[in-house]
Parts: sequence; C-alpha cells; structure tokens
Amino acid sequence: MLQGVLYTPPLGIVFALLLTGCAPGGRFSRPAVKVRIRPAVLLWALAASVLGCASLPPGGAPPPIRMLVYNIHAGKDGAGADNLPRVAEEMRRSQADVVLLQEVDRGTERSGRVDQMSVLSRLTGFHGAFGKTLDYQGGEYGIAILSRWPISSDTLIRLPVQPLQQRAGGSYEPRGVLHARVAAPGGAL
Repeated sequence: MLQGVLYTPPLGIVFALLLTGCAPGGRFSRPAVKVRIRPAVLLWALAASVLGCASLPPGGAPPPIRMLVYNIHAGKDGAGADNLPRVAEEMRRSQADVVLLQEVDRGTERSGRVDQMSVLSRLTGFHGAFGKTLDYQGGEYGIAILSRWPISSDTLIRLPVQPLQQRAGGSYEPRGVLHARVAAPGGAL
C-alpha cells in the first residue's frame, strides 16, 4: 500500500480476470460478441482502477461523516406545539456531523419571531447557515445547515420551478439549495 493511497485489490482482480477471459483467445471470448464486450470491459476496468483508489490523509482513513436531513415543519410538532428542543435532542441522538434542515423560520409571526436556526445552533453547539427562500409573516422562511464543524461560506442557489407550485392559501413557494463549505477535520466538505 502506498502511503496516502488505499487500493481495493479484490475489485481490481475481478476486472483483471474479466479482461483476461474476454480478450481475444480468452476462455470467455465469443466471436459474435467479442467486439461489444471488450470495450465495455475495458471501460469497467478503467473505472475500477480509478474507483479502487482513494486519497487518504496521513495516518489512515478519515472517519465517516454522518448526515441527517430533517424537515422541522416550522419548529412545530403534529399538534402545533413548539418542538425545537426535541429537534435538538434528535440531532444529538443521531450523532450527526452535518444536519440539513427544511421549513425553517426566522422571525416569522407563526414562530413567535424566533430565529429557529440560531436556537438549534445554541441547543446543539453546532455552527449554522440559513438560506431564505421566502419572505413570510414578517420574517423569513427557508432552509438551513447545521454543522459540528465551522461553516466557512454559504450561498443560496435559487432553483427554477416550472410550473409554479401553489401552496395552501394561494401563495407560491420558491425553491433553493443551500451550498455551504464546511471545515471538517479530514478536509473541506
């Protein structure tokens, strides 16, 4: 094993055997299909050689990153009661490193003018980024990212929606993606 490079030999061996068997004169070659199979196998072998290797930081494999996607329904439970402490508890229990949140309010009337991302950030100790997709009830409504590690940058990318999607009450909800750069210990995410 080269330092800083991990190779998965079983995958490479399988593709090498397939290449040998499908080569002209190999055990598996058939004149009628040889031309079709060989280019496909060569492409798979190339993919295996690339995908079988991965750069690693010195000292071994980076720890896995645990992600959680959570629709917090404007911080309310099914009965309409505030439940941000419960959401924070679920985040802690999941041991997530990065949490992607949907239906997040910031200063809206229905949420008591609370900045829900900031509350969850305080309750969990996570860093946060918010992306407004809609002005709503005197505040903002959108999506958020909470991360165990610092967020060095974030940008909301607006998505086109055709045809427009009408919400209950007759308004239209724009869509967006929150792109963030997270300073994780194994490298930027």
